[in-house]
Amino acid sequence: MLHKYSNPLSRNRLLTEYGVLLLIVLVPVSGLFRIDLVHGQFLVVGKGVRFSEFMVMMPGYAMLFSLVALFYTLFGLSFCGWVCPQNTFSELGTRLTKRLGGSAAQMGMMKESELIKKSKGNVNRGGLFLTALLLYPISMALAYLPLLYFFDPADLKRHLLSGYHYEPIVRFNVMYFFISTAFWLNFTFIRHTWCKYFCHYAILQLWFKTLRTLRISFDLGREPECSNCNLCGRSCLLDIDPRTKEETSHCTNCGECITACKEYTEKKGIKPLLKYAYGEVPFDYDDKKERSKLLKSLSVRVPALMVLLFGTWFAYGLGTIQPIEVWVARAMSVSKAQAQTAVSAEHFTVRVINKESIDRKLLLHVAGEGIKKENYVLGSSLLHLSPHSQKLVTLDIITKDIPLKKGLYPFMVTVSPAYRDGIIEHAPPLASARFNYHISHPCCQQD
Repeated sequence: MLHKYSNPLSRNRLLTEYGVLLLIVLVPVSGLFRIDLVHGQFLVVGKGVRFSEFMVMMPGYAMLFSLVALFYTLFGLSFCGWVCPQNTFSELGTRLTKRLGGSAAQMGMMKESELIKKSKGNVNRGGLFLTALLLYPISMALAYLPLLYFFDPADLKRHLLSGYHYEPIVRFNVMYFFISTAFWLNFTFIRHTWCKYFCHYAILQLWFKTLRTLRISFDLGREPECSNCNLCGRSCLLDIDPRTKEETSHCTNCGECITACKEYTEKKGIKPLLKYAYGEVPFDYDDKKERSKLLKSLSVRVPALMVLLFGTWFAYGLGTIQPIEVWVARAMSVSKAQAQTAVSAEHFTVRVINKESIDRKLLLHVAGEGIKKENYVLGSSLLHLSPHSQKLVTLDIITKDIPLKKGLYPFMVTVSPAYRDGIIEHAPPLASARFNYHISHPCCQQD
């Protein structure tokens, strides 16, 4: 059945689906969220959050899980029917199939149900082939959506418009090929088979669904008034008959069956036999009490409290992230010039990370017990870091002239804001890191 979205329910669902798609595009483009695989971090509201940032990542994951559990409990699989892009594009493929191939046409892995077999009309094989051809350019265009989350949207725009090539472009081409092909196979053949049998969201929903969760209700008291037109079942994207309780655990609450039933019963001058309802109550019963009981239940209050607590923790962790991060480690390998001083020097690598979306000019400084300026050599003391980038700097501490006894001695590398010609006067350090250097030569011992 080809739906014309004349009903307010279907119109609202359509607006929600395309609003979500618009949001999916705006999130990475606006800098609200992106994934930087090169430097191993998330970019959240312009700040770099490394995958190992416990104070942000742990509450972030916990908040997301709690939010999903809360949505499960209140609305069941409404996310699948109203929000999920998989359903949106699968529905697009289904409607395109029926328009070009006929009302009885079906493409996909799902078995043909009895409801589909009862559909009248011939199948246009040429229309099915044309559908498969049209879905590939659509898949190629949609494949850019996930790539916006892994590559800088500005670089992608320059690459598309002017052929601009940059270092990750090879990874982009490979990912784009596989994603576009996977999308085409999905929208052409898999479609709602994924939703019905493989989707992890639907499986997890069974853990949190209660008897009061939102569902589609059929008026059993007026069952004799049903004319068995099968419009409700034929309009279902998952081939579910909403008049029975069989397979209702897969129902996505999209409301297509409600719309089909309402349009048909209005022509006959009777009330619809399907509606949304909270709880297993009689059809004419006001479900406000059931809704109130659901909101007061622990199954709603606990995840709501967890969303609030972990959301606050996440916001605090995100707000306290340092804009610059510095790490010091012993050098795993040294150059020939460094190897010449290996007997009398300690070799280190300093990693400086810019976690903000602005350019930074920074000055490195080394300080420690017994260390003077002539006792260390930095590969570069003045750094220029572009947004969300990092640089490695070599650091050699020459120990032969340090007048200390054998042992380990701490030193600190600090990073301060700098202008082109030097450090800003009285500027506090942005970040620092501590490490130890080793005095091992007898010539360096004090009397």
